[in-house]
Amino acid sequence: MDVSSKRVKTETMETECQAADTFFSYITEPKDPRPPSPYCDYLFPNTLLNFHLRPRRGIDKSNELQLIPSQYIEETMNVEGFKEALQDLKINILRKKVGFVYKDYPRVLFFGTGSCIPNKTRNTSGILFEISDSCKILLDCGEGTFGQLIRFFGTDKAYEVLSQIKAIYISHLHADHHIGLIGFLQGRRKALNVLNVNAGPVFLFAPKQILNWLIFYDRCFENICNEFEIIPNSDMLLGDENIDAEKKSCIFNTLNLSAINTVLVRHCPNAFGVSFTHNDGYKITYSGDTMPCPNLVKLGMNSDLLIHEATMEDELAGEAVVKMHSTTSQAITIGKEMNAKYILLTHFSQRYAKLPRFNENFDDNIGIAFDNMHVKLSELPLLPLFYPALRLMFAEHYEELEHKAIKRQLRIERQRSISRDRSPKSNNHLVKV
Repeated sequence: MDVSSKRVKTETMETECQAADTFFSYITEPKDPRPPSPYCDYLFPNTLLNFHLRPRRGIDKSNELQLIPSQYIEETMNVEGFKEALQDLKINILRKKVGFVYKDYPRVLFFGTGSCIPNKTRNTSGILFEISDSCKILLDCGEGTFGQLIRFFGTDKAYEVLSQIKAIYISHLHADHHIGLIGFLQGRRKALNVLNVNAGPVFLFAPKQILNWLIFYDRCFENICNEFEIIPNSDMLLGDENIDAEKKSCIFNTLNLSAINTVLVRHCPNAFGVSFTHNDGYKITYSGDTMPCPNLVKLGMNSDLLIHEATMEDELAGEAVVKMHSTTSQAITIGKEMNAKYILLTHFSQRYAKLPRFNENFDDNIGIAFDNMHVKLSELPLLPLFYPALRLMFAEHYEELEHKAIKRQLRIERQRSISRDRSPKSNNHLVKV
């Protein structure tokens, strides 16, 4: 099979989104344009490079995968209607920016926006909440979070960022939200050693049950418990805090926050939502995984930003109940009930790898999260402007979702019809005497 002409999908999302704006950064470094010397002692190969021993010894690059961003952008620009949509987007952004007050911080960077397992375009949950240039909090740490950070920033900058992470928050103990934690702690320790920085252990806000796993690893494999200081999520419950005043003051001073509160949410046992209130007054709420939850509404009231899971499309509400997740409309409704200024939807089922399905509830204070999306709080009003262009950019994928939704609806209607036909017809079994 000739794979040299195949499109490399792992980079497609980032390169295509460059056509729209700069929320999405390239995550691969430029390759060395110089050809390898035939007499060199070693070579860093690319995927599918061959080396022939005989009959003619040498390097064969004919099957190498070619990552050519310009090719992907050109392909996107050729989508019917996309050029016009892109031009409209640029005009709308310029109009929206009139009177804008830009602030560098806070920012959020999404390392993973998918659910369950990593996909080519959506990793599992991980969000970097950047409070300032020297203070950051990681919200959840699914598989591959550390790798995403390295790919996004590059090694040198990533080490600097790791040294600035003062706290890690784990919402619950499903693997797609915490399985990357040990690797992340190891990576942070290495970064501190390389930089010769004594930053101390991170605050680890997590369900206290996580300690069993961390202590087991510490005893059986390598020391890890010195890398964190556990703060059980249950100690920060809204209206029922159980934390020493001195410790609380230390946490708030370190993170430049005036409040951190959690609530139990409707998912698995010991699943929490969290809100962070900055000394400057802004408030960010993160749902973790949950069904629609009144506790979360109370916690996040008047938030500047709600980051809420939207695992399922609306037509799969029944499946969302079974799996204890939210649909897109349910997540949006929760945001409206808590009077959140902006809502960012994340944690999509991997069936929506490129773009989730939405209905008419999608309005001007709602955004869709993508892996490697880096956005300032002051830029959030721009996010909803992207949706029309994104639908055209991923038109083929979106049409496939629509087709599946139609087939699913027809199947449901057919099952209902069969059920009605099988039910006993009223009075047919009665005989008049």
